[in-house]
Amino acid sequence: MRICNDKLIHEGWTRRHLLFTPKNRRPVIVEGVRYDAIVIGAGVAGLAAARKLQENGKKVAVLEARDRVGGRVETDGTTFSRPFDLGAHWFHQEEPGQNPLANWARQQGIQQQPDRTQYENKQFLEQQQRQAGLWSRSKGDRPLSELPAVKGAWAAEARNLLGPLSVGVELDQASSKDFRTMIDEKADLVAPGGMAQVVDKLAQGLELHLNTPVSLVEWSNKGCWVTAGSEKLAAEHVVVTLPVGVLQQDVVKFQPSLPAWKNKAIHSLQMGHLKKVAFEFPPGQLTATPDTGLQVKDSPMFHLVRPEGSEMSVTLVGGRTAQEWEKLGPEAAQQKVLTELRSVYGANLTPTAGAVTHWESDPLSGGSYSAAQPGQQAARAELAKPVGGRLFFAGEACEEEWATTAAGAFLSGQKAAQDILISS
Repeated sequence: MRICNDKLIHEGWTRRHLLFTPKNRRPVIVEGVRYDAIVIGAGVAGLAAARKLQENGKKVAVLEARDRVGGRVETDGTTFSRPFDLGAHWFHQEEPGQNPLANWARQQGIQQQPDRTQYENKQFLEQQQRQAGLWSRSKGDRPLSELPAVKGAWAAEARNLLGPLSVGVELDQASSKDFRTMIDEKADLVAPGGMAQVVDKLAQGLELHLNTPVSLVEWSNKGCWVTAGSEKLAAEHVVVTLPVGVLQQDVVKFQPSLPAWKNKAIHSLQMGHLKKVAFEFPPGQLTATPDTGLQVKDSPMFHLVRPEGSEMSVTLVGGRTAQEWEKLGPEAAQQKVLTELRSVYGANLTPTAGAVTHWESDPLSGGSYSAAQPGQQAARAELAKPVGGRLFFAGEACEEEWATTAAGAFLSGQKAAQDILISS
């Protein structure tokens, strides 16, 4: 669901604000009050932080540059006959009931079901499992490309699935410690109605200012001041939930500047890339059993065919391939996918609708999710540390076990809020 509100109305130095909620879009003017916290970013981390603070009696405002909530969670509800998640789609977990965001969403009445994807090629699956086991038992923090590699007909494709298609970067850029620390994906869940349901629930009742990019954060022992357009808002604390790809571009300035150790943490991480190319077909054209995971030999693509019993295909490419396809444009990407699908399901395969994601070139994300550079996995914990008792940081990049996931963003937002509550 898209929430499109006009930009915060500026009332000069009186600092009057508008209160928006998904249920009530009529503005309610609130006279200027110093906030307990201002949250930068209305993704899962920002919404989770704001909700926890507000539930504990704090005055909170969330400033978001986009015209919607969710950040890298976005559901397309119009292109296909069913919702399609452009960004986060899975509740990843190794064991049932392990995902904290899935547990919260279930309490809100959001329907979930197990991910039933079955690999069509059993040899490919076996080599993928063997390779994952080898990497998970590694020591130190080296590039995945330097670790032992399994042999076999589908070994290269298995490594592509575990590397670019999972962590979003090539094996020589991927941290082995990052790989073995992150949660495994064995009991994943999906929300058939789309992940936007989750962020809409998180956003309910919060003071949200959309179309409101922040340009400057000033901070001292006396408090914080956040500049967004011509408005300058005062707060005791600021929670920064910008993606690593945005932090690295210095889109938001800090005065005084962030300390050297924080900047080092920001630049020791990188953004991974995952592109989705989705099609919907007339019934009967995709001659595959529901929830088929299709891997073609020597291909960088992985296809989810008829996910959840639909007449759709969702093709994933990651890392360097995703970046190259973004430069080629959406039509070229669709043609590449359609050519490969036709080689398997017949030359007459003709889609009725299609969509291509563009997180690679999105200036408000810089990519799909974070990845640690080899030897730099400890940067995640450094990124999560507060600065000067005033600036707090959250987002999936701040998590270790739950890095790259919406659940990691949720947890990190709650942790940042808890740190503020303890310090208040």
